[in-house]
Amino acid sequence: AALHSWAPPSKRVFTTMGLMFTSVYAAIIASNYFLQLQTVRLNLIGGNLEGLSLLALPNLRSAFFALDVIGYGFLSFAAIVVCPIFTGNRLHSWIRWLLIVVGVIGVFGMVIAPLDLPLVVLAGSGLWAIVFPAVMVLIAIMFKKHASAQKM
Repeated sequence: AALHSWAPPSKRVFTTMGLMFTSVYAAIIASNYFLQLQTVRLNLIGGNLEGLSLLALPNLRSAFFALDVIGYGFLSFAAIVVCPIFTGNRLHSWIRWLLIVVGVIGVFGMVIAPLDLPLVVLAGSGLWAIVFPAVMVLIAIMFKKHASAQKM
C-alpha cells in the first residue's frame, strides 16, 4: 500500500496488481500458518502423530508446504509486477533488479517444488531469504530519503 501511495498515478496500475497479488499471498500464508499453529502444534502436544508428517511445513512433500509455495509464488508475482515503478536513480535501479531476482526465484520455486528436487528448493529458498530482506531494506531507505526530501 505504501508503494501504491508513493507511485506516480501513471504507474499505479502496477502497484494495484501488486496489491492484488500480495492480498492473495497474505490470505494463503496467514491461513497456512494459523493451520500449522492450530493443527500441527496441538496434535504434537496431544501425542497424535499419525499422518502428521503430511501436514508439517518442514516436510517438502506436505500439504502445508505446497500452500507455502503457492503463497510465496503470489508474493513473487507482486515483486515482478511492481518493478516498472522504480525508474530514475541508482537506488531505484537496484530495487527494480532485486525485485526481479526475488520474483524469478519465487516463480522458479513454484515450478521446481512439484518436481521433488529438495536441494534445489532449499538453495532457492536460501537465496530468496537473502535477496528479499535486502530489497526491503533498500525500499525502506528509499522511503526515508523520500520523507527527508518532503521535509525540505
